[in-house]
Amino acid sequence: MKKLYFLDEEEKNRILNLHESATKRQYLGEQTKPTQAELDKREARWDSDLNCVKKQPNAIKKILADKTTSYQIGKIIYYNTGRKSENGKMLNYSCTTEFIPKGERQTNITKVYCSVKNGMITTGSLKNTKWDEYVKSFGVTSIDIETAKKSCPKTNNLQQTRQQIVTKTTDTTKQIQALLGLTETGVMDSGLLQKINDKLNGKPQEAPKSDVATQPRPQVEPLQTSLKPAGVVQQQLTTPSPEQLTAGLQQMQQKAAATAAGLKR
Repeated sequence: MKKLYFLDEEEKNRILNLHESATKRQYLGEQTKPTQAELDKREARWDSDLNCVKKQPNAIKKILADKTTSYQIGKIIYYNTGRKSENGKMLNYSCTTEFIPKGERQTNITKVYCSVKNGMITTGSLKNTKWDEYVKSFGVTSIDIETAKKSCPKTNNLQQTRQQIVTKTTDTTKQIQALLGLTETGVMDSGLLQKINDKLNGKPQEAPKSDVATQPRPQVEPLQTSLKPAGVVQQQLTTPSPEQLTAGLQQMQQKAAATAAGLKR
């Protein structure tokens, strides 16, 4: 019998590689198939965090090939994995945003937004979820976010602003202490203010004397009367508001720049 075709070595290897690749894909598909325990865990979500789906009056229950269930509402199919098929796309869904009137939806978004710290949600069933992932998964719009910002408790915003100002003030104080050759503690006290005043007025710093016991204690006038450098507005040491802290920070930065210029002379 005559051979009707001939396979060279290259063609043989090509066919073998195709067969090997197909076999691997089938093997990997079998390996990633969920276990019965995992399927049962997913199915239990219909009675917990996904229970809003089956409560819908028009929800139609369907049995899938793996014996678990899905629900079809209109043209949307909901799965027990927290995913839904809508308009030919697979999207995430959650009972915190699904089937909720517009006003209630915004309330939920605001609650989640106001709980975010360092980019992470800190409350509810979505705790420890990244805010960016929440926005992407549930279609949170820029309008939703702006509305949430306006609704967050003002006390939280005030505390965050005050903490930011205190942090900036501490950093600037350390810079001033470094310019004056002092230990960088970040604490603004009357002693540091006196040294800044002396430096701005061109008064040389006195070296400490060794005989401390016999040295009389200097008489220091109250801060509001003794510290009056030229061009510097007199301020009382009272509990500052965030606005006062901001203004004080700007003055400290000006002092630091003046001090730096003086040290370069």
